[in-house]
Amino acid sequence: MWNSSTKNGTDFETWRTGAANHRSTDRERENGAAALVSAHVELFDEERHRLETWRTGAANHRSTDRERENGAAALVSAHVELFDEERHRLETWRTGAANHRSTDRERENGAAALVSAHVELFDEERHRLETWRTGAANHRSTDRERENGAAALVSAHVELFDEERHRLETWRTGAANHRSTDRERENGAAALVSAHVELFDEERHRLETWRTCAANHRSTDRERENGAAALVSAHMELFDEERHRLET
Repeated sequence: MWNSSTKNGTDFETWRTGAANHRSTDRERENGAAALVSAHVELFDEERHRLETWRTGAANHRSTDRERENGAAALVSAHVELFDEERHRLETWRTGAANHRSTDRERENGAAALVSAHVELFDEERHRLETWRTGAANHRSTDRERENGAAALVSAHVELFDEERHRLETWRTGAANHRSTDRERENGAAALVSAHVELFDEERHRLETWRTCAANHRSTDRERENGAAALVSAHMELFDEERHRLET
């Protein structure tokens, strides 16, 4: 009987120790679960705050985008009107240039017909050729005045584009220095200004190319006039020789 009591006491101690360990393990699990729940609650609170902040920022960003889009649309409309006016003016000038080329062709054809007629009339040829040479000199003077006027028009266009470019560059510099302006709006405006500057550069390049072509055209006209003068001189010498031969 003494052995049975001792055994029962040992079993009870073992059970009590196991129960204590089990309670300790349960407390650790409960504490861990509570800590995990608290961490999730904090994470959810932070996430909720971040989403609320993002939603507010998105609303403000949409409002800013609308203002920026309206401003950009107004600026684009103003530039479109300016470009339309400039395009109409250049189209009018191009039509005038085409008419001028047509008039030049008619004059050249008339001069060729005049030379052909002079070949048949030896006695009157010298007087007619002298008259034609005087008319050619007047024609050169008229062409120079027209070319100078066209060059002045091109220079005026170049100056206008330079002034517009300087104004846009100044605006871009001021926009960059304006601290209260949104960075995204500055970048968008700078891109728009750069696009317009490139467009003005292309227009300036086109006008410069036209001016170079006009200079080449003047050079070609001079060569034609020199060639015509040489042809007239050769005809005069030939006519003088032919007249002398006929007189003999």
